[in-house]
Amino acid sequence: MDPDYNPMSCPPVPVNQHERFKQYRQRKIILSILISITVLSMLLIVIIPCVYIFVIKPRVINPFQSSTSFTTASSTIINHKEPVCVHRQFGIITPDILYSFDCLNVTDDVSGTYNGFPAAMSQTELDNETLQRMLPSYVTPDYSGQGAALKLNSSIPYQYIELEHSPKFANQTFTISAWVKPELSALSLAVLLAQRYKNEGDNFFAVGIIDRRPRIRVYNTFTETSVQLKNSQWQYVTYTFSQSDLSMAIRIDGLLKAYGTIVSPQYGESQIETTTIGSAAEFNRYNGLIDQLSIAYRVKNRVDILDEATLVICYRFEGDIANNDSLLNDSSANCIRAQGANLSRVVGSRRTGQGTLLLNDSSLSYFQSSGFALLYTHNYTYSYALWISISNASPNLTLLHITMNDEISSSNSISTCLAMLIIDKIDPLNNTMQLSMYTYGPQGQNLIKSNVMMQQSTWYHIAVISTTNNFDLNLNAVLVGSLNTSNTFQINNEQRLSLTIGNPSNESIQNQSYSLMCHLNQKQIFSRGSSIAIDELRFYARQLKPKEIQALTDDVYSPSNWFYSENDNLL
Repeated sequence: MDPDYNPMSCPPVPVNQHERFKQYRQRKIILSILISITVLSMLLIVIIPCVYIFVIKPRVINPFQSSTSFTTASSTIINHKEPVCVHRQFGIITPDILYSFDCLNVTDDVSGTYNGFPAAMSQTELDNETLQRMLPSYVTPDYSGQGAALKLNSSIPYQYIELEHSPKFANQTFTISAWVKPELSALSLAVLLAQRYKNEGDNFFAVGIIDRRPRIRVYNTFTETSVQLKNSQWQYVTYTFSQSDLSMAIRIDGLLKAYGTIVSPQYGESQIETTTIGSAAEFNRYNGLIDQLSIAYRVKNRVDILDEATLVICYRFEGDIANNDSLLNDSSANCIRAQGANLSRVVGSRRTGQGTLLLNDSSLSYFQSSGFALLYTHNYTYSYALWISISNASPNLTLLHITMNDEISSSNSISTCLAMLIIDKIDPLNNTMQLSMYTYGPQGQNLIKSNVMMQQSTWYHIAVISTTNNFDLNLNAVLVGSLNTSNTFQINNEQRLSLTIGNPSNESIQNQSYSLMCHLNQKQIFSRGSSIAIDELRFYARQLKPKEIQALTDDVYSPSNWFYSENDNLL
């Protein structure tokens, strides 16, 4: 045995063997790194879509988030949003689902359940610049003059809205309504709302417009109107379907234009595939504005639909101005909030326990509501009605103005006078006064004098009707003055009307009072002691019928019932 042998020591490693071991270790380390990278890549491939589906994408369409983000193929887009605004709702009967578009997004269903998102957002191959061009736009003012409307451009791809959670239309009774302002070519097909079903082929649900005629399709059967919608005009289109008798109806601006019944319905499994506002198909995209798209799971009665279309404002003055300023709230479907100054509320002045609005000083107080658009279907006629009581009246006391602004005018301060109600003269011996109305046109003014005197501090119901060539003045449902004239301004759907009670100097041309601006010949005499009380103020975008005026005078709850005659069974 070698004396130098040590069993605890290792024999020396040859140099070439050491190098091979070193190379082997290096290869092993590199292989481990490559395996780790491969595993990590596979995990990322699985995780990223899940994160997009369950985390990022919901943030894009969630109206309750303060900011949104989503990832495209080439970049990350971050849109910082203001807190969600309060959507304007129906003041008459709230529908089950409502897309108001007032908050400049499409996720504004009243229930927060049937939210939507622009279809372009789901196209991950789009870069930021292309995506922004493909998103729908929003236009102000909308029909009511208060908020925004959705604008869809048929020449741009993906100009439609996808609903993440679909409402059900198969085997359901429903009413679908929307304000539309179309820009459609003849013979074109435009879808407003559609629902496709899996494995159903042509059996789908849709409401839309074909050759400018509103159409509804249910169970592979359709009904459409014979009359056409007018381009560049706001119109209220309502589609109804009753599951009980399979009847379909279409109304335009509250008037029945089509009615039909499904004889041989083609039922299917109705497993929903997609629901869209607008259309995914290129050949039937809608072009124009949509506002206040609502869905109700019932057949709305004709009176409610008529009021939704034509009752522009209705102020009942039942709120408490000291607490919540609700005296300015509109109870019509439009929820147009008024403005005013030096106002107070009086309870029991006209009816026990009910409130009225008091303008404390006729020269300083005012109440104003604005943004009214008139309707082509009703020949741009309008009517307004209110209860009024005047105390300490003075001659030429201004009561009410109707003025007009061009919607596209660069200066909204320039108003055109259409009509003005005044107290024309006073008889102090009998404590009476005379109501008169000035009407205006390009060639000057005309005067309508009431043939009935009014008592001061007494409630009277006033109703005024304006048609193309006629003005009627009604007092307590009796015609007390009328004027046939063509000397009136031509009003169309692009102009906005305002109704003002009292005399706001800062709301009119050249900072003059409305009275001085409109009243061309008479000198106005202000009386600090004069006060005006009003109640049940309504403005209609149509001509009121005599029975409706009588119903308003009788304080009937739903005066529009008297729009229809006994023979109007289907109307």
